[in-house]
Amino acid sequence: MTKGFFLKLAADNIRKNARTYLPYILTCILTVAMYYIVKSLSLNPGIEQMAGSSMIAYTMYLGSQIVALFALIFLFYTNSFLTKRRRKEFSVFNILGLDKRHLSIVLGWETVYTALISLAAGLGFGMILDKVMFLLIGKVIGAEIILGFFISSKAVIETVRRFTIIFLLIWVNTICQIHVSNPIELLRSGSAGE
Repeated sequence: MTKGFFLKLAADNIRKNARTYLPYILTCILTVAMYYIVKSLSLNPGIEQMAGSSMIAYTMYLGSQIVALFALIFLFYTNSFLTKRRRKEFSVFNILGLDKRHLSIVLGWETVYTALISLAAGLGFGMILDKVMFLLIGKVIGAEIILGFFISSKAVIETVRRFTIIFLLIWVNTICQIHVSNPIELLRSGSAGE
């Protein structure tokens, strides 16, 4: 089978499972945006001009670590729900001759598509809301608002790095679930309890 076949199959799977995939992708976008906002605020030079700047920056840094942990747990949970809903589909692919190695490749491309969409949309959304949050923090503590738009390349790189690792771990977890199951178990597991 050619590489193009797997790319097309992965794209078709996402499109055909749009009702299941859309909430997962929206969740990914929101967690990426949330992480970027908090990380960018911790690195924003405008924070240094505010009263209690070191405390605000440190709080934002801790917040970014908490958001990263929350993203890992929450995305693992939503992905396991998505995987459970699609187990019958995986078993049908397996029965029709797509072995588990090929299914791993298809799931890998689905993960790549999901990661690219989530990172692009999440970073864009996060960059827009970052300024709003900065203005809100300034208003709450009564600081002088500095005009201008700040995009932290360090926050972008850190967001991409963290979420690449999270998506890779999610893919490995999904592959492990698929590889330990036989097609009959996959057919029945969709109706099993949470």
